[in-house]
Amino acid sequence: LKTKAFGGGDSVEDAAIILQNILSGKGTIAQSHVVAANAGVAISVAKNVKVKEGVEEALELINSGAGIEILNKLLK
Repeated sequence: LKTKAFGGGDSVEDAAIILQNILSGKGTIAQSHVVAANAGVAISVAKNVKVKEGVEEALELINSGAGIEILNKLLK
């Protein structure tokens, strides 16, 4: 992977937009995989499952667009 493939933008505002796009299923594959890897570890700890299962769940949430719904609920 090249850093540019999953870059987070040049400002906080850019990063927020990129994260919203990723969680809406509109990020690049590399961006989605990086976010899924991080979220997957958290899911695996919270649910006491293997990291692979957590990452798979995170990817499903990202690809379905459900990730942005979860973020919006957390922000309320």
